[in-house]
Amino acid sequence: MEKIVILNWKHQWVKEWAEFVRLLLEYPQIYLAPPLPLVGLCAQNVPGAILSPGLTCHAIGSFTGAYGPEYLKCLGVSKILLGHKEQRVHTSLALLKEQILLALECQIEIYFCLGEEHQENWIEELQNDIDFLHSCCHTGRCHIIYEPLWAVGSDLSISLLDLEKRILYIKKMFSRSGDVFYGGNVQLEHLDHMLASLDIRGVILGRASLNYQKFSQYLEHSKIFCARGDSNPHGLRHSALNAACLPIPPLSL
Repeated sequence: MEKIVILNWKHQWVKEWAEFVRLLLEYPQIYLAPPLPLVGLCAQNVPGAILSPGLTCHAIGSFTGAYGPEYLKCLGVSKILLGHKEQRVHTSLALLKEQILLALECQIEIYFCLGEEHQENWIEELQNDIDFLHSCCHTGRCHIIYEPLWAVGSDLSISLLDLEKRILYIKKMFSRSGDVFYGGNVQLEHLDHMLASLDIRGVILGRASLNYQKFSQYLEHSKIFCARGDSNPHGLRHSALNAACLPIPPLSL
């Protein structure tokens, strides 16, 4: 099974975002969670590779500022990132559950972030999140992104041995259809070794995903990721709308 890397730009401005879109066309194993204003632009070219960084609980209609799951589906977005550390600060569990249920109802895949805040309580804290997911994810695809909160945005990192223990625990306790990813201060220079050593589907990158030159150089030398420039892995939809809306030269199939 091919490994996957998810680029999570959060609310960072990446001036080479169009170059990253071209990169996604070459590498079907790369997914992108861009800031909300870029979701529609990116999804017009690589809809299968784009994760929305969130949603609101609205149907299509007269709701200023809303971006509900049905609207995301119209854009070609079939994946969504929920439960991230920054999101939970402003989101209650009741609202998060409603978001999950609405996304699954629209057949959008969930990529749900969970992780412990305190290393010594990792089993209890992970189990609380897993119990919450069990209460929501009865149907559809729900993937887990394990992110120890104490490592997110810091210079701290978890050992491969401790990470393996947590991955095994998550897979044992959450048996729903879906994959397990890791995120938390992942460095590009260690990425190939991590993916080759652990039984995970892939990783999510934060800071390491913002520099186009460094990331493209990593891909060129990676032994895990291979370019497939002659394929259409993410369901590329090339149209006059694409050429008109995006500052990207027309892409031929």
